[in-house]
Amino acid sequence: MESNEMSKSCGTKNEQYCCYIIIKVMIFVCLFLVSFGTLMAQWSNNPSSNLILCQQGQPKSAEVVCFNGQYLITYFKAVNKNYCYYLQILDFDGHPKFSGDGLMISNHPFQTSPSSDLIIDLDGNIIIAFGDNRNDEYSDIVLYKMDFAGNQLWGNDG
Repeated sequence: MESNEMSKSCGTKNEQYCCYIIIKVMIFVCLFLVSFGTLMAQWSNNPSSNLILCQQGQPKSAEVVCFNGQYLITYFKAVNKNYCYYLQILDFDGHPKFSGDGLMISNHPFQTSPSSDLIIDLDGNIIIAFGDNRNDEYSDIVLYKMDFAGNQLWGNDG
């Protein structure tokens, strides 16, 4: 969905701002709940040892959602002077589904601070929203729909 279509469906600028605030509050609550849940998780024999999801590249703007005992994590990672968008799925025991740093969702450039959102739809599919500059210097809002196997259900470009 392009930003023009998104702005038509979201209404006035005040309504868009309210939607933005609501999304940010929901993200904060999700991160709090997930971080509380991970305090009780025993993913390592050494509780002071963190689980590393991204080895290099200055990851930014992580989103986390828990669904059916799995943890979905999306984040931006610097690759060749551009930030790419990644997904990793961890099972209940903390084992990653995708090898390396996870599954690259998009490598389109962006010029603003990275922000994104991650939800699970009623059919159990992953919906990811974020902004990039794929068409010009102005940020576009793009949506991706994926299944838990990593298949992009709306095509490779969202």
